[in-house]
Amino acid sequence: MKVLTGKMHKSVGMLVLLLATTSASGCAGKENEANGAPASTTVASQSAQAIDSSPPSAATDIGASSVKLANYNRAESSGRYGTLSIVPEEGETSGTVEASSCYGKEGESEFSGIYHVIYRNKDEGLVKDLGVIGNGSAESTVRTSETIGLNELQMGETDVYYFSPVVDQCHGSEYTFYGINRNRNAFPFRFDMGANSKHLERITLLPGTLPKLNDDGTIELDSYGEPGSMPPSRAKYVFKLDGDTFVLTKSTPLPD
Repeated sequence: MKVLTGKMHKSVGMLVLLLATTSASGCAGKENEANGAPASTTVASQSAQAIDSSPPSAATDIGASSVKLANYNRAESSGRYGTLSIVPEEGETSGTVEASSCYGKEGESEFSGIYHVIYRNKDEGLVKDLGVIGNGSAESTVRTSETIGLNELQMGETDVYYFSPVVDQCHGSEYTFYGINRNRNAFPFRFDMGANSKHLERITLLPGTLPKLNDDGTIELDSYGEPGSMPPSRAKYVFKLDGDTFVLTKSTPLPD
């Protein structure tokens, strides 16, 4: 079984972050003072919610000692085992969308940069950089200048966070999932689509849909079916949680 994961439709040298906020839980944000900044203005200071502790360094498992992170978050949510934040590297730029499309409306805020997923547990002094969102070559828009909350689910003893770096309102968006378990281990999820299929790092959700948590602990996602079908087929996928992997247990075609 294979699933289409969509395509990044605009390629640039940096990642421009668009976070889906439907049913998001966690911290609400403060307004960004650079809301009216002209296109391609470097963001030197923001009133977005400030990071509670010093930005990560090599000593706190950031991975690359030369990376310097901004002192504010673009998005953040807190769960049972700590806080997950989306933090830009220094040099983030701001602007506005020039023309409406599937990725945003004319005049909406646009922030461009390289964004890290940071896990923190202040009680235990943990700070860990889980890596850069996507591959650094996607472009879209941020619809708000506020620090927003990430979507969150609780699956047993694991807190699950999910978001999309590029929200496509027309064709569906690729979502990345992260988990934090009771042992305070934070990690990106992958999707096991079954025999003869590659593990996926991201999965496309159809427009207007979100994950559904079932009573038996499984999760349902509405996505695309077998690649190559015209028009593209759609399917409902059911996954069980196994450590850092969502394992496919069932797929059902959806009506066109």
